[in-house]
Amino acid sequence: MDSLQEAEGVLKRERDLAESGAGLLKVYARDDAGARSRGQLLYDQAKAASDELIDRLLLAVRNNDDPGRSPALRSLMSEALERRSSFTKHVENSLPRSQGTRSAIAAWLGLLEPTKIAADMMVPLLIEAGVTIWKLWRERSALQREGILARLAAQKWRAFVDVPDAQ
Repeated sequence: MDSLQEAEGVLKRERDLAESGAGLLKVYARDDAGARSRGQLLYDQAKAASDELIDRLLLAVRNNDDPGRSPALRSLMSEALERRSSFTKHVENSLPRSQGTRSAIAAWLGLLEPTKIAADMMVPLLIEAGVTIWKLWRERSALQREGILARLAAQKWRAFVDVPDAQ
């Protein structure tokens, strides 16, 4: 991974997957209070884990600590991925199987599929993204560093209530 865009893209993909899943759940589980409330709980837990991961990455970058050498950061990455995976499995199981709703659902399932196949590869990918961000941080000017921090902080997920319904 050579660029900030690639590193940021790893975090963005996780955020987009979760937020689009929340939007689908809000539409397709609208009449199933149990599925919706369980989904919101799982989303909130995954969001908290992801936000903590981003906060710790920000701290590591600011303190000039190599994220690739931190067992605590690796553990946070695993937890964030496990929680996002639990949420997306719940969404997948809550979606209708009828033909008329397949376009929005199919697009989301297409986004989800690579993360299922390569779940064991996601932690190393997140670590690589963190290390790339850290290396770029060290090479940049103060102004560019602030931009890096802002872009990293922007990868935090929206609250469940703020995620728009799927179209």
